[in-house]
Amino acid sequence: MGQRTSRPQTASAEETAARRAETQHQKWLREQRELVTQTMRFSQVDRPCPKCKKMQRAEEFETHLVCCLTKPALEFNTDVLEVDQGECIICYEDLLSQQVIARLPCLCIFHEHCLKDWFKVREECPSHPSSDD
Repeated sequence: MGQRTSRPQTASAEETAARRAETQHQKWLREQRELVTQTMRFSQVDRPCPKCKKMQRAEEFETHLVCCLTKPALEFNTDVLEVDQGECIICYEDLLSQQVIARLPCLCIFHEHCLKDWFKVREECPSHPSSDD
């Protein structure tokens, strides 16, 4: 008769664990709702394309991004100038004979290093930028 049973304590521990699990589940649900809300808000905001940096309207962002990421890279040929050829419109320095230049399909020429740096920002001819903003 003087012995205590641990049954009530076990039930209480089980109830506490169940309450803790329910509290964690409710917290997780609130966090998920907040993520969905933030995602919905973010999808309604105009933002720049991570590739070309052009600002895109929210409703056109995904389509633009797919097009931008799948657009073929603009290629150029390199050559060594035989004669002086005006100036590089990227750095505004003269294009001198014996310098390595890059020639785009539109036949514009630039210092090779200038064009490589330019392509890190925008992959289009500096003289003939696209107008698909």
